[in-house]
Amino acid sequence: MLKVKQEELDGLKRLVSDLEGRKRSLEGVLEEIKRTNEKIAGLRRVVRDRREDVEEELHRVAGELGSKNRERDRLLMEKGRIEEKIKAFQVGLGGLERELRDLVHKHYVTELFVRACGDTANEVGRSILDQVKREAANILAKVRGGVWEVDWDKKFVPVLRRGGEEYVAEQLSGAEKIVLFVALRCALARRLGNPGFLVFDEPAEHLDGENKEFLKRVLLSLPGEGLKQLIVASCDEEVLEGEWDNIVRLSP
Repeated sequence: MLKVKQEELDGLKRLVSDLEGRKRSLEGVLEEIKRTNEKIAGLRRVVRDRREDVEEELHRVAGELGSKNRERDRLLMEKGRIEEKIKAFQVGLGGLERELRDLVHKHYVTELFVRACGDTANEVGRSILDQVKREAANILAKVRGGVWEVDWDKKFVPVLRRGGEEYVAEQLSGAEKIVLFVALRCALARRLGNPGFLVFDEPAEHLDGENKEFLKRVLLSLPGEGLKQLIVASCDEEVLEGEWDNIVRLSP
């Protein structure tokens, strides 16, 4: 995505550069028209003394002026259209630049998260991590059904195994991803501090209606899995429509 957005950005920059070159060319033509007008003004002063001699020349120049003025009007209209296109492309360019910065930032944050997971894993014991895996598998089995094994690879990307088959997160359906990551979140909270409660901030963001409903059912089932309290913060009304014990609405 970074590469595609960069190519779009480069293409727009080249187009803006070409349009600005045409604008400079048009300004040169306008400067020529200005000089022609100055020439006509000089000829008119001469006409006062040599009217008969310069009348034919004046007529010719007047015709040329009319043609130049029409060309000027046409060029001014084209210049206006080009300036509008430049403004539009600049707006689009700004949007692409912001999108590119967002992608770079997300990439940076993702790298930080991966490194932080690696550092955390080195600090906790292998036995604790094994307990987390088993705990997540138990939660997954209770919510989803079946016998599961939860693991992660060297880069701490979650892996799900069942019946001799192995699936990474990218291969799972939206609902399976939800259950897997919620189970891991619960297991990590229990084994690394056991606070008795969990907080989810906008858990349904970027989910479609079906997966939102599934996530809501999973979250509502967690208090029965050993959690004393579950706190969900969301601006999504679909998430709030559930059998929650208490809903607190905040206003600005």
